[in-house]
Amino acid sequence: MLHSLEDPIRPDDISTVFIARIAALAGLPLGTGSRQATLKRLADGVRENLRKYAVDVRRPTPNEIHREIEALARAAETKNYERLASLVADLSDDARRLLETRAERARQTSQARIEAWKNLSALRGPLHIRCPVDRPMNMPAAADFQDPERQASAADHLFHLAVVGRGRDWPKSDGEDPIGVPKGSEADGKHSHGDVPYQDPKRLRLHAPDASRKELRREAERNLLRELLLTIYGATGLMPPMTSRHALPGPVLRFAARCFQLARVAASNTDHDLHGLVVQLHNDLAPWRRRAPLTRQLRRILGPIRSRCHIVDEVRRRLEMGEAEVLRVPAGADYGFVPQGPAIIEIEDAGTLRFWCPPIGHRTIAIKPFARSRITELAKGLDSLNARARYARKRREAASKKRRAAARSI
Repeated sequence: MLHSLEDPIRPDDISTVFIARIAALAGLPLGTGSRQATLKRLADGVRENLRKYAVDVRRPTPNEIHREIEALARAAETKNYERLASLVADLSDDARRLLETRAERARQTSQARIEAWKNLSALRGPLHIRCPVDRPMNMPAAADFQDPERQASAADHLFHLAVVGRGRDWPKSDGEDPIGVPKGSEADGKHSHGDVPYQDPKRLRLHAPDASRKELRREAERNLLRELLLTIYGATGLMPPMTSRHALPGPVLRFAARCFQLARVAASNTDHDLHGLVVQLHNDLAPWRRRAPLTRQLRRILGPIRSRCHIVDEVRRRLEMGEAEVLRVPAGADYGFVPQGPAIIEIEDAGTLRFWCPPIGHRTIAIKPFARSRITELAKGLDSLNARARYARKRREAASKKRRAAARSI
């Protein structure tokens, strides 16, 4: 049976004695300082981490918000008032906040248009400019769909809040994999004409996050493990190695697995102790842990330059996202070439760094040798990690395509 999220341990029930017991079971050393102070810091941190996890684990994902708003739009389009009442009553806080924000923005836009019309008093007569219609958009309540006099207007308001148009958004990037987009294949009778994909007129463009099959899983558990590792490090000074083996998780990860049990994280039939899940999440955090110190040091050393030149900060941002490269022009070489994308170019002859970012332009800055070599070293480290991540992503995509091809051939 899977663990249930109904009855996790209450954070207030976690005392220092309780933490001492599970630390002893996990074999977690408590450092060389005061044992009682260490246990108090550890207990306070674990309590706060479990409170955050209790909130995060119940927060809907972008796919769930997309499905909620799509169900609202479909029910409002067909005037299914009974279903609308139940959907609005059970709407999540994030989806409701998204629709209420759009309603508030629509009200502000309507008022701004009316105020602009009032200021054109000299032109209203000869040009016959009509006053814009004041449409006070409000997020309907569940009771509005049970009143025969208000349910039609409430459904129209909700439809205009949830839908921004029809057909597919254009253009779509190649890396996206949206859910529910017609493929235009012969199997479903929908053909594409040339390079223009099939446009389904019944497809609604929703005011909602994009639904994708590539949505990250276990984001709440990943955040919980990251916070627990920081708590353990702050209390005991211990941090697990960059990666761990499933057979030898170590005392820090064993303690984290015990905390996962307290939070009632969902586990499989074969991993009730949650050691395997904790080790896998910890290994997934390894790229982030490798990038964090490089990113922090690069931002600090580029701080004085970033405040004066916005192009330096833009190239730094592109480098962290994996969209920029690091180049070096050795002494005696021609440095008049132009890279195709964003880049940091070290020119040894001139003792400068050139920050290139088309179509914004470039900026060449003279920097002292030690600082220049340090910036180049950090940038090359980030570039190497980005290249490794791209290679791993391509391997996963190739393996996924191979599995889908094998499944279709069966």
